[in-house]
Amino acid sequence: SAASSFNATAVSGTEIDLGWNTASFPGSGANNTGYIILSRTDATNPTATGVVNGTAPASLSLPSGTTLVTTITSGATTLFNNTGLAAIQQYNYIIIPFTWDGANAATYNYNTGSAPTANATTLPGPPTLTTPIVSSITNTSATLGATVSSNGGGTLTNFGTVYNTNSNVTISSNPMSDG
Repeated sequence: SAASSFNATAVSGTEIDLGWNTASFPGSGANNTGYIILSRTDATNPTATGVVNGTAPASLSLPSGTTLVTTITSGATTLFNNTGLAAIQQYNYIIIPFTWDGANAATYNYNTGSAPTANATTLPGPPTLTTPIVSSITNTSATLGATVSSNGGGTLTNFGTVYNTNSNVTISSNPMSDG
């Protein structure tokens, strides 16, 4: 049977973590078990179209817009971290369990019935700014600044400069708000 409780959780602007409960694989004739995970980034959930029994995951003929995210060769696996993603992008997934003899691609047998889908949207990325400047340094003052060139797709609620005179700088070191 299909994997159950398939879920997708955005954890950053570049990562979505996938989790599921293992599929029920046959007790005999299945020397090896695993999953393929497919994705789409449009408003459509991926389907099992192009996933054909007897075809190895690397040579699947998937519809335009559908991508093979990963092949997991252990049916006991229940987590996958999809990384390298674009910020603020919805990713739609389907997980399809398979069995095979461990040697011959012609023995791949996909369980495409009732394959669950999940989706998540990556979080905004970090803001981008110009190299901070420090100039006109005296014993009692300095000119500090930088320019925010991109908000990373999120909303900036506050920005400014932090400084310290005798140790490493942290976000809470002498904050000077500028917006």
